[in-house]
Amino acid sequence: MSVPDEPRLDSDAVLVADVQAGKAGAFERLYQRYWRWVMKIALSRIADEMEAEDAAIETFEDVVRGIAGFRGEAQFSTWLCRVALNRIAHHARRSRNEPVLVGITESDALTPSLEAEHDLRVDLEAVLRDVRLLPRLQAQAFTLRHLVGLELSEVAAVLGVSSATAGMRISRAVATLRRRRDARLGSESEVHER
Repeated sequence: MSVPDEPRLDSDAVLVADVQAGKAGAFERLYQRYWRWVMKIALSRIADEMEAEDAAIETFEDVVRGIAGFRGEAQFSTWLCRVALNRIAHHARRSRNEPVLVGITESDALTPSLEAEHDLRVDLEAVLRDVRLLPRLQAQAFTLRHLVGLELSEVAAVLGVSSATAGMRISRAVATLRRRRDARLGSESEVHER
C-alpha cells in the first residue's frame, strides 16, 4: 500500500494496539504517519485549504473517539479512509463557503522558473476544480486511486464495493476529467488564436 511516506518502524496494527492500550506517543505516531494522506483526501473535496485542514483535524478527532472500537477486521488505513471520507463529506455539506483555489508550495513545483511554476499552479487548480465537480462517488474513487495512491482493491475495500465497481467509477471520473481538460484547452487555444 502506498500510504504514508514515513518509515514504518511500527506496523499500523502495533500502533493501533498501543493507542488502544493508552501508550504515550502512539497516537501521535499514527497522526504523523497519516496527516498528509488525510489532507490529500480533504483537499480533493474542499477547495479552501483552511477548511480542508479543519476537516482533516476533525477526522483525527473522530479517530480518537472511535479507535477503541476498531477491531482490526480491515486494515487501519482502510478504516481511516472511511472515517476521512465521511467526515470530509459532512464538513463540506456543513460549510457552504465559496471555493478558494488551493495553492501549491515551492516544493510542489517541478521547475524553478516562475512562469512554469505559475502554469503548474493554474493546471493543478483547474484539475482540483474539475475533481470537485465530479459526482461524489466518482470523486471519492478517483481521489483514493490517483491522489492518495491506493491500489484498486484497496479503493474497493474503502468504498465497500467490488473492484469492478470501483474501477468503473475511476474510469468514468478519468473520462470526465479528460473531457473537461480538452474543453478547457480548446477554449484556451481559441483565445490565443484571436
